[in-house]
Amino acid sequence: MPPPTEDDRAVWQAVKDTVSPMRLSTTKTFRGIINAAEKMPPTPQREATPRAAGPKLTAKTRYQVAPDALLKGRRKPVNYDSNRSELKPGQLQGLDRKRGDKLRKGKLEIEGTLDLHGMTRDQAQGAVRRFIEASQSMGRRTVLVITGKGYTHGGDGVLRGELPRWLNADPLRSKIVAFDFAQPRHGGQGAFYVYIKKVRDPA
Repeated sequence: MPPPTEDDRAVWQAVKDTVSPMRLSTTKTFRGIINAAEKMPPTPQREATPRAAGPKLTAKTRYQVAPDALLKGRRKPVNYDSNRSELKPGQLQGLDRKRGDKLRKGKLEIEGTLDLHGMTRDQAQGAVRRFIEASQSMGRRTVLVITGKGYTHGGDGVLRGELPRWLNADPLRSKIVAFDFAQPRHGGQGAFYVYIKKVRDPA
């Protein structure tokens, strides 16, 4: 592009002399922009694309589904009675102090004994249930369940570890007042005293 000539500069100067600059304050300038914006039609809203219908997956639903998947290949959990607190060996709050001391020291009369030696876990669980139910129906209060210590590579025996779980599970938990490890003369850590709840006369 060639540089402007003297004639071009003269013409441009003449044009500039005829133009008056606009003098608007900053406030008026912004006010005009705001007023103009308010008069503009609203921006049309884009309609959302409807999602495919389907079941709503909530956090509660996910929680209910997850445990079933985690339990695959595992032993079925014991169904504890949620209406009663869990009993532990030596927890004798359900007995008065005198009777609790006697149970702990093995001084209560043992009215029945169940020996679980040689049984599988399932056989032993069924035997314990039948023994406790029969003992209660016969009016027995203190019985002895022998599990054996069953120490294996420094660990506790299977039946010894399972018996407290069985006593806390339905239907036995409602029939048990307390239980504790036996004294050495009755089997020590490989046996349990079980104090059974008395059946009240419906009349």
